[in-house]
Amino acid sequence: MVFLGLTTDGEEDVGKVRSFLKKAGITWPNGWGAVETSQALRADYIPALYVIGRDGQLMWFNQEDGGE
Repeated sequence: MVFLGLTTDGEEDVGKVRSFLKKAGITWPNGWGAVETSQALRADYIPALYVIGRDGQLMWFNQEDGGE
């Protein structure tokens, strides 16, 4: 199993993102500028969780709407 974090924040916010990850104790790989990926996955809310199979197919997903 591999955990991967993505954010739509751009390269100009990398320092802020890294600071947040460090404070939160998040050690798995994270990428930024993932606007197209987020759109392709229809990530309307954050956090969103996805399980993607070895074949690259989306197997399961869950998005929280913040209680709204």
